[in-house]
Amino acid sequence: MLFPADHKRIKTFARKIIAGMSKERLSKVATEQTNKMILKLLQDPESFGPLLEKCCGGISSAMAWEKTNDEIAKGVCATSVGLLEVISPEAIQNKLPFLEQIPLWVPDFLQPWRVKEIARVTFERNFWLGQRAQTKARIESEKDTQEYSWTRESLKDASLQ
Repeated sequence: MLFPADHKRIKTFARKIIAGMSKERLSKVATEQTNKMILKLLQDPESFGPLLEKCCGGISSAMAWEKTNDEIAKGVCATSVGLLEVISPEAIQNKLPFLEQIPLWVPDFLQPWRVKEIARVTFERNFWLGQRAQTKARIESEKDTQEYSWTRESLKDASLQ
């Protein structure tokens, strides 16, 4: 469950980060990840869907945290799929908006959509904050690298914390 303050913070973060994004770095990362995907696709053409997800997750995670691997890319895809399920017109809370008005004291077994959303938000927040903390520690220990990443930029600007 996102609150209005979360939306404002996310919007501010996205605006500042995207405005300063290095187009050369994005192009380099996208080219690297796409080349990897194409090579794997030549070996196994039937796995186009998973390979495309992995490529997109790899691009996102490399831009966010400077580095990527299969586990990180999988986590990025998992958070994206979870969000898409929640915002889908097929989601029960979107079909029946009055469900959001049910008080929090109502037992969880009577509102499984809320339990699922709380689990999704918790996973997503822990994943992203965990990756951010790992990247921050790596940036502090590797002072010589200057690759662009959202995390590196957000560490420079206190308003993006």
